[in-house]
Amino acid sequence: MGGAKFCRFALFPLMLLMLLLLPAGMVAQKAASSSKYIATYESSTQTLTFKQFVGETLPENSAWVKDKQTVDDINNNLGNGTIVHIVFDKSFSTYTPTSLFGFFRNLTKLETITDLEYLNTEKVTDMSCMFSNCSSLTSLDVTHFNTAKVTNMNRMFSSCSSLTSLDFTHFNTANVTDMHNMFEGCSSLTSLDVTHFNTENVTNMGYMFSLCSSLTSLDVTHFNTEKVTNMSYMFFSCSSLTSLDVTHFNTANVANMSYMFYDCSSLTSLDVTHFNTEKVTNMISMFSHCVALLSLDVANFNTANVTNMNSMFAYCVALTSLYLTNFNTEKVTNMGRMFSDSQALTTIYASSKFVTTQVTNSSKMFYNCKKLKGEELCSNDKATDKTFAKIEGGYFSGGIPRVKYADGTLTFFLASKETLGENEYELNSGKNLPEWVKKHSLGITKVVFDTSFANARPTSCYKWFWWCDKLKQVEGIKNLNTKEVTDMVDMFCDCRDFSSLDVSGFNTGKVTDMSGMFYECISLKLLDVAKFNTANVKSMSNMFYNCQNLASLNVTNFNTANVTNMQGMFSGCPALTTIYASDKFVTTNVETGSNMFFNCIKP
Repeated sequence: MGGAKFCRFALFPLMLLMLLLLPAGMVAQKAASSSKYIATYESSTQTLTFKQFVGETLPENSAWVKDKQTVDDINNNLGNGTIVHIVFDKSFSTYTPTSLFGFFRNLTKLETITDLEYLNTEKVTDMSCMFSNCSSLTSLDVTHFNTAKVTNMNRMFSSCSSLTSLDFTHFNTANVTDMHNMFEGCSSLTSLDVTHFNTENVTNMGYMFSLCSSLTSLDVTHFNTEKVTNMSYMFFSCSSLTSLDVTHFNTANVANMSYMFYDCSSLTSLDVTHFNTEKVTNMISMFSHCVALLSLDVANFNTANVTNMNSMFAYCVALTSLYLTNFNTEKVTNMGRMFSDSQALTTIYASSKFVTTQVTNSSKMFYNCKKLKGEELCSNDKATDKTFAKIEGGYFSGGIPRVKYADGTLTFFLASKETLGENEYELNSGKNLPEWVKKHSLGITKVVFDTSFANARPTSCYKWFWWCDKLKQVEGIKNLNTKEVTDMVDMFCDCRDFSSLDVSGFNTGKVTDMSGMFYECISLKLLDVAKFNTANVKSMSNMFYNCQNLASLNVTNFNTANVTNMQGMFSGCPALTTIYASDKFVTTNVETGSNMFFNCIKP
């Protein structure tokens, strides 16, 4: 009895030793057979079929299927045959992988996937690169996918360049955190419905729709982007999109917006006014090559942390103006080609916050911006670096000139926003009556030129205060720079209530018409026009008409060689006893001078 027991125990180590001495292939075969699923390749049809298998011996041209394997791995085990078709047998539906990372990746000859619904995805957490570079697939049915546990969809369909449609109606993306490059290079997709996507946990949307060059529409209005930190290249080269609504985007946590809208070349408008850019550090080429954009409002952008603005607005060939008055560029090191080749750009409004102290690269910053004009005209291709990124002696203009009326006060200032506020008006141009005059002339008692307005360069002062007969006070007139003004017709016409007016600092070098400039300023007692440059003035008709309380005028600097009309110039000035003039005051070309001194006789 005891001997038998001894024999049994003695046999155990002997059996273990025999097992260890078995050929490695035999042990591997038994281990492999514990997997119940195989992939079988049929060379005549170039088809790989996935199915359940019961047995010990692996069939010919077959390989075991293991979790976290890719089709490419399986294909290598089979001898690298070209896979054109993939079939999932119904029996395969009980296979429950946890990862499908790169599962079909780089199957560039793959044309069809049949019965994909039998690929069970209920336990899958990773679908990144799943169909990446399946460049011959024209259709793909993912409607049966269970994606409830998936957290990663990075590059899931990237470079599926032949796909014409995708249906995501039943996709559950509630747990997805990464959608980076998800549809990159899906260049044959003309539409894509992602309205059912739950993106509340997504942190990375970089390159998401990059190179989807055939997309004509894309609705991302339901996207929750609260946690997104990366939007770089998000819509890169979506060149067929004619509209894109990103007004609901929460960008509070985004750090990278580089190339975000690069080459969205069919967009004529883009509303980014609600973008919170406080954390953004990179804006390189953000709007570059948006060649159809007619306007772009970035006035609210907070750029305090941005370090790179290279090519930010390059090749925006249809833009005529940019409002960068809120741009703080103290941390920016790269402004190379920032506005390069934006050939229609005439005005860039900026403020003193736009500095270049840290900039190390500003090569061709304004290259080929030949219509751009601040104090200097951008006409020399060599003068295109940061040296000219300024208002004084540069290509920038100081903010957006605005006029606001409130409680009897008319304020001229530079706004930081393109949109007009209540009772706020744009400066008039040409011979157009100012809107503030049309609506408020009888209520204006005070005019204020805000210090910010000193950077404005109006070209016309036509009827600015016309019939403002209750106007008593003009404050900060030194902030009115008239260097570019050509028209001062009726500027203070019928301003009956103020007794003095300081226009001594006016630069009138470009003015051609001063007709009625001080017409019926009947209370005016002091007026200093001694430094007026009138070399280009052609009309002075009724210039001082009915200035009843003026006792003297100094016009010694008046050069009237080009004046053709002096009709009623000093007419109705009965208190005027002295007019100081020089030999530059000539009437050689005057054609009309009737009533020039009419009623200049003190009663």
